[in-house]
Amino acid sequence: MIIGVFLGVLSASIVLGSMAIAVVFFGHEDPKDFADASNPNRVAWGRGSYNRHCAACHGQNLEGEEDWRRLAATGRRPAPPHDENGETWQHSDWELFDIVMLPNNELQHHQIARAQRQKISEVQSSAGDVLGKAQIRATIAYIKSTWPEDIRILQKEFNDRSRRLAKSN
Repeated sequence: MIIGVFLGVLSASIVLGSMAIAVVFFGHEDPKDFADASNPNRVAWGRGSYNRHCAACHGQNLEGEEDWRRLAATGRRPAPPHDENGETWQHSDWELFDIVMLPNNELQHHQIARAQRQKISEVQSSAGDVLGKAQIRATIAYIKSTWPEDIRILQKEFNDRSRRLAKSN
């Protein structure tokens, strides 16, 4: 009986210790999985989130608003497309996350070009107040899952570059 209890406690200690070591050395989530478009559960969750919170402006098919490159009469830029015809894929997952999560004035401290910051509408900048971090990552994963393979490969280059820059700082 005592040996059984001892073995149970020892097993639990090994499992918990291994988990603690993994968190210390690897963080809570592997960066390559940040917005993993190959994870079907994450993509499904992201699709629902996109449809509820993004599609009204960015389009049901990620097509964006008409004439999205020009300043609208209201003074804001129309919502850009998130499909392969837009510029979303030209940003790393972390830049996309920051665009959604951070207010415009905080974006200036990040590596997002001034012209890109100016395109972000006041509506977009408040999305981080509505969506949780995991939900934003899932939404990015869904968007990425719709891109053709060649675009996904190119966007991975932006992720890799962003990782290298983060390690060098």
